[in-house]
Amino acid sequence: MTNRPALLVMSAMIAAAMHCTPAALAQPVLTEHVPADTIVYLSWRGTDAAGEQYDASRLKAFLDESKLTERFGTVLAKLVELGGNDEQTRMLGGFIKHAMPAAIQRPWTFYVAGYDLDDDTQRPVPRIGFLIDPGDGPEGEAVVAWMVESFGDMQDDQVQLVEHGRLLGVIAGNAFVDPDADNAPKSLKTAEAFLATLKGLGDQPMLVGYVDVDAGLRTIGELTELEAGAGQAAVTRRVIEALGLSTARRAAATGSFDERDWVQRVFVDAPAPRKGLLALMEGKPVPQADLTKLSAQSHWFRTASLDPADVLKLIRETIDATGDEDTLIDFELGLKEASKTVGFDIEQDLINPAGAQWTIYSEPALGNIAGFYPGVALIHTLDDAAKVDASLIKFKDWANGEMDREGAGFKFVTMAFGDITIHSLGFPMVSPSWSVKDGRLYLAASASAITTADSNAAAGAAGGAGVTGAAG
Repeated sequence: MTNRPALLVMSAMIAAAMHCTPAALAQPVLTEHVPADTIVYLSWRGTDAAGEQYDASRLKAFLDESKLTERFGTVLAKLVELGGNDEQTRMLGGFIKHAMPAAIQRPWTFYVAGYDLDDDTQRPVPRIGFLIDPGDGPEGEAVVAWMVESFGDMQDDQVQLVEHGRLLGVIAGNAFVDPDADNAPKSLKTAEAFLATLKGLGDQPMLVGYVDVDAGLRTIGELTELEAGAGQAAVTRRVIEALGLSTARRAAATGSFDERDWVQRVFVDAPAPRKGLLALMEGKPVPQADLTKLSAQSHWFRTASLDPADVLKLIRETIDATGDEDTLIDFELGLKEASKTVGFDIEQDLINPAGAQWTIYSEPALGNIAGFYPGVALIHTLDDAAKVDASLIKFKDWANGEMDREGAGFKFVTMAFGDITIHSLGFPMVSPSWSVKDGRLYLAASASAITTADSNAAAGAAGGAGVTGAAG
């Protein structure tokens, strides 16, 4: 029987460690211990390896200024404290206290390598691993002591603690490669498909993510057939086809330093013609006019092209691919009922006129979220701004009526600041706000952030620098 607390903490390891975000230096770490048939691989080289490059980076300055890592750990610890005193909660609390500092500074990897069948029960046994080189410092000593205490007695066939030289790991199933052993299985370090996918994504990445999409989908099909039979497996294949995932092979993303800046690279091996999700993900040129709407002081910005109408169409096609007519009927009836409830046609008056271009960015003048996370603003260029604005106002009126009936104690308020009208939900620590102006929808965590984003856009329209003068 799988040890659920151990697997829960393994999941927490990856979630918390991912929060440490980026840096750059050599091939992906610890791949010599990862099976060659790994489906999902995520690794972080550690700030110790980056040395002066990390110390001089904008990332470190940003984290130091915002105290984001410390505050994130505090929030997690408080959530754990509220969660009670059961075994799972204690193990998660131990990870936050003892392992997070080492996971920031030292190299680690989390990976999923499919499954094996149990010899006795013929049930699938997951192959999952978390490996870390904790180092010799006090943070390393703390994580070693915690991992030995938490996992040292779990020496069964499914979850166990592995020690190999300086390396420490928690392994579920047959998911560890000892390169010094006789007849050692092949590792990811020499896997041709893995190396080919990462080629061109930077020589020495700090952060690496890799997915063997083809193997993953094949595994999903096999497990579906084992658990639910051939009929359900056929439905799963049709859904995968409708989503357009059947043409995807592999995908990878890396993060590295370029002097003081952080650079991200992504590659998806999915030959044309593409459809479904892959078609939605196809890159499109970023309108230069959108970039001029941002601040030259932006910490970062992202742009994307995604039309909600295309997403809705894909949802319908995917449901139709299941062959379940009742589900499609229920979906259409649900959409109509929701439209009747809020007082406007969700598809015709909100989704279809929304448009495809999205931009999100962060800068100091946007303030912060809940007192600690740097503020962000999202700008969405609309196809029919008047129709979207009218629909959102109707939604606000409906939501306020519901909150009044429930005695919520808060509701949306409408405020005018010069020539811009902002609608804001008055939560104590954060006030989700929106405004529609000059053909754009603004979304942010406060009314003041909306006014800042609008001022930036106005300055850009008047010939301001936009992000062309930003540090990146």
